[in-house]
Amino acid sequence: MTEIDIYKIRPAARILRTIGQDLIKDIHAAIIELVKNSYDADANNSYITLEYIQSKNTLSITVADDGHGMSLNTITDVWLVPATSNKKDKKLSPNGRAFQGRKGIGRYAVGILGSAMLMEAVDSNLNKSSVVLDFNEIEKSEFLSDIDIVIKQSKGKDSGVRIVSSTYNIKEEEVVSLWNNKQLQKLKLELQKLQSPIIKDTNDKFNIFLEFINFPKCTKGCHKEYSKRTIINYSIKEKIEPLPIIDFYDYRVYGSIDSSGSAKLFYENQNMNIKPIAINQQIELGEDSSYCGDVEIDLRVFDRDTEAITDLLNRGLKEYNVGKLEARKLLDSVYGVGIYRGGFRIRPYGDKSYDWLDLDKRRVQNPSYNIGMNQIVGFISIENEEQSNLQEKSARDGLVENAFYNGLVSICNDILMNQLQKRRFDFRQQTNRGRKTVNIEDSLDSLFDLSTLKNKVKEKLVKEGVPEVVSTSITKMIDSEKKSKVRDLENIKHTIAIYQGQVTLGKLTDVLLHEGRKSLRYINEQTPRINKWLKKFAQEPNSELSDKILDRSNSVISHSKALSNLFKRIEPLSRSRLPNRKKTNIYSSVNKAAEIFETSLESNQINFINDIDKNLVIYGREFDLITAFSNFIENSIFWLINDKDEKVRVIKITSEEDDKHIIIEFFDNGPGIDKSFVHRVFDPGFTLKDGGTGLGMSIAAESLKRSFAKVSIMESNDGTVLHIEFLKRNMNG
Repeated sequence: MTEIDIYKIRPAARILRTIGQDLIKDIHAAIIELVKNSYDADANNSYITLEYIQSKNTLSITVADDGHGMSLNTITDVWLVPATSNKKDKKLSPNGRAFQGRKGIGRYAVGILGSAMLMEAVDSNLNKSSVVLDFNEIEKSEFLSDIDIVIKQSKGKDSGVRIVSSTYNIKEEEVVSLWNNKQLQKLKLELQKLQSPIIKDTNDKFNIFLEFINFPKCTKGCHKEYSKRTIINYSIKEKIEPLPIIDFYDYRVYGSIDSSGSAKLFYENQNMNIKPIAINQQIELGEDSSYCGDVEIDLRVFDRDTEAITDLLNRGLKEYNVGKLEARKLLDSVYGVGIYRGGFRIRPYGDKSYDWLDLDKRRVQNPSYNIGMNQIVGFISIENEEQSNLQEKSARDGLVENAFYNGLVSICNDILMNQLQKRRFDFRQQTNRGRKTVNIEDSLDSLFDLSTLKNKVKEKLVKEGVPEVVSTSITKMIDSEKKSKVRDLENIKHTIAIYQGQVTLGKLTDVLLHEGRKSLRYINEQTPRINKWLKKFAQEPNSELSDKILDRSNSVISHSKALSNLFKRIEPLSRSRLPNRKKTNIYSSVNKAAEIFETSLESNQINFINDIDKNLVIYGREFDLITAFSNFIENSIFWLINDKDEKVRVIKITSEEDDKHIIIEFFDNGPGIDKSFVHRVFDPGFTLKDGGTGLGMSIAAESLKRSFAKVSIMESNDGTVLHIEFLKRNMNG
């Protein structure tokens, strides 16, 4: 006869320590688990305190909160039950928070923080329960069922939970080794990452405070033996703010749309330090859509290529010791477009899994143009149901999808696609990240250089055993062909130079129209008047009429001279053939370039200073210098006008020389050029201007090269500095 015995699984007592040490990866993660429990308890505040009591050689780590606490029943039926399914089953806290801890083991993270734990819980009736767990004593027991847990009952003051983990007989130097500066920074970073930056835009506040009391901190010699370290005991308390990643966006559109579809928006591109661009538009809706009251919109977009992530870090995230991988994870934790009413988010809008604007569906069709779900953080604020007609479903799982909801979707997509996406795409096309620098003259020289061909032909002929006489004859033919192409090359270069001058002239059309139109208008208005007065004077001569005619005639002459001077100033750029190089005064050439912009400089209150040595002469063309500096000045005026910082606007050009070089420095105190774009500024087609051609700076660099000069951008904390270097050995032709 077979006997059947029944047994039960008896967890070993050391399982509590195992849960803490083996399942919680480090001390930072342990503290995070306890803070998550505070959040799940609907606490408004979580307080973390690290204290060292030197007289007792005791390190204590406390995590306390002001949540709803725990009753005695909750402690015995849930808290003392490892891996309970309580949170997994309920999913939401009493106040509607999605539970962060759902595996039922986070509280045992204390086992990794210290050898003993005190837990004090005060429930809503102010009943206080205190539990002490000594992990060293627990490990001496064989099974969990052998351990007696003593719960002390008393009266408390405020609801909440306080957990204190203590480590005894730990010396100051051991604390410093365990919690070195790097570990302390990591703890702060982990706490910052725990909170979504979006939470500050809702009424669901959860604050984290980190405090140190008499805590030993290494300030010098941290990597050396203890005797050479400098350690201080410090006390500090600070509020942990979430990482401000949503403030480091690349592009942003924000503003308001009223109940008739009239939008007043602003567009920002943080790759450029210029004022936000104002956008006013009327949004038209389709037949199945209706306007849904007043709407506030804020859409922030992040590029996620490698260069963009680097820019994101440089924009400010690097200060928080965040790397590229962590930056991507942070973006993954915050993306989505949420709808808010009265400061509260309406679920599921804003959830990463809920793409209510069909962003990813469109992105698949055109990934280089369309923005994907994981690139955007958005906030849409709507009015109450009566004003917006946007009604929440009875199940509280979103808005009723009526004509007004369709209108909201249409408004958001219109702004996203026609304002934000288009501007972003244009900018990325203009800046074309990763493109190689293109130099027109170098490309032409390479195109007409037959040296490589000559060497390859020679090697082939030798390899094939062709007689040297024949080989020499063929290579001479290649040399002869190369010489015949030199004149063609020079003609092409001259033609390109003329075209560049005419392109520059074309870019100045606005300047010419603005300055010339004023004089032409005056002449057109005053000439008929003078004719009328002359006829009247012929019939009835008098001194008053004579003075008026004389005064207006002089004014007409003055405006005619201004018009004549305007054409004279642009004349050097209107050449039909390239002049020969000769000794050219730099100061004079720069002045002639500046005179083209005389009115623009004056009307925009830009202080132009030509501080070049008046005697400096180079061997080159005035045409080239005027072409280069007029492009530089035009570029500076644009950025100075669009600089979001209010200050005295300055363009200053200085010079210096040594035995080999003449150096010109061109400075403006505008917004400057981001480091990531510096190496592309002189590439044809590259521009940071909205609607720019991307030719100006490229033409300027090519023009200077023809006068044996090279231009580069110097590092500057204030504005932009162009470094122009002429070689003196070319001064005599």
